[in-house]
Amino acid sequence: MKKLALALLLMQPMFLSAAPKVNPADYTTTVHVISSHWSLGNNGGVQILQALIDGQQVELLGHGEGVLKLGNYKAAPLQPAYHPRPNGHDDNVAYQFLFPTGETRNFDVTGYSTTP
Repeated sequence: MKKLALALLLMQPMFLSAAPKVNPADYTTTVHVISSHWSLGNNGGVQILQALIDGQQVELLGHGEGVLKLGNYKAAPLQPAYHPRPNGHDDNVAYQFLFPTGETRNFDVTGYSTTP
């Protein structure tokens, strides 16, 4: 039993270093959050954001534990988990935000509106 515990202890740095490293240079999109609220959804809390991305006002939906503060965040476009058939008139966009702590969080674009 002691050998197993020792082996697990020695392997711990390997597991920690296996986590993917975030490269801040990959997060080139600036997202300006202008409205944020938290709502209790079926899978726990969800964050609903109104934001400006490249001059376009969008609604973003992500999972979180509270209300995201307003301001600018760096983000990178993601390939969303669901893939509708490309038809030229529907969009399927998601972004991964990078926070100053190095933490990331994914948000799906759930709506567009005209710039205020």
